[in-house]
Amino acid sequence: GHITARLSFERSTTTGSASFHFIDGQWRVLGYTVDIPEALRAELGSEQASDERAKVPDEIRPLVDGILLADRAGNAGVIWDQSSTGFQASIERKVFEDLSARRREILGPYRRIVDVTRAIQSRSQRSVDFIAVIEFGNAITTGTFSFAKEAEQWKLTFYKLIIPQPRVPIPAGEDE
Repeated sequence: GHITARLSFERSTTTGSASFHFIDGQWRVLGYTVDIPEALRAELGSEQASDERAKVPDEIRPLVDGILLADRAGNAGVIWDQSSTGFQASIERKVFEDLSARRREILGPYRRIVDVTRAIQSRSQRSVDFIAVIEFGNAITTGTFSFAKEAEQWKLTFYKLIIPQPRVPIPAGEDE
């Protein structure tokens, strides 16, 4: 599971996200992040040191691109096979393949990652969250990917593409 929320603290409001795995009948925290508001960063130490620690490994963006290319080619089963055990436990392979096919139908073929809007590594450097604007044949949308290190390899733990809502036609004369 993955959740992103608006958080309110005594001195500021910000956003945060958390990833969970359902293991042995219990939800376990995989990792979490809290965005530090600009006004409070100076109090926490060097922004440069924090940025270096949180820097996402170079292999993550190509890994996301590879997942999207495999999906475009209709190889959702390969994505599932190479994902984390927690991901595999969260969705059956056939259900994932069917969901992937339906997404391709709606979004069209994957074209490219337009922009990375958030990419952060955990303090332990064992998990990564990657959020990007992605172009498909029929839409530009947001994709969220999370990874964790298993046996020293990055494994997919979370994968979500936002399906845009269909546009409702505006009746003639009401477009102003």
